[in-house]
Amino acid sequence: MIWSFTTPKIPPYGWDEVDDVKFIWLTNESIVSLKKNNMGYIEKSLADGEEVIEKFSLHWTTWFFPVLLSLFVVGIPLLLSLMFTEIGLTNKKVIVKKGILSRQTDEMKLSKVENVELKQSVLGRILGYGQIVVSGTGSGRTTLNKVASPLEVKKQIEAQLD
Repeated sequence: MIWSFTTPKIPPYGWDEVDDVKFIWLTNESIVSLKKNNMGYIEKSLADGEEVIEKFSLHWTTWFFPVLLSLFVVGIPLLLSLMFTEIGLTNKKVIVKKGILSRQTDEMKLSKVENVELKQSVLGRILGYGQIVVSGTGSGRTTLNKVASPLEVKKQIEAQLD
């Protein structure tokens, strides 16, 4: 684990990835690097000939209450679970990985995808977040919750289907 403090050039409260290092910024004055992210689960799980097309981020609203609650220590587990959530698209599948010590993954092969749905509330449309539901053959479903720029995510997934 690498810890470093620098002045951020990004808005307060959330996380970002710069030069393969995950950062969480806690105030306008300090930023703390929480983990070196050369190879996350998505990169480690690639099959032969598979490549990462895009890694998607959670919307800032997802971070708001865990960051606020972490000031009272209660939200630290929530904050950590969000920090170790990965959502990505490869040329062969859609991947959602959650968990720190235990791992829960939800993967859908693109060859099995039948439908890509976008669900957005009024507030989600205003703030720019939504839910993407990827439905596959049979009863398979992969859900990407509170993803930022959901229309772009949907377009990228559908572009890989063609």
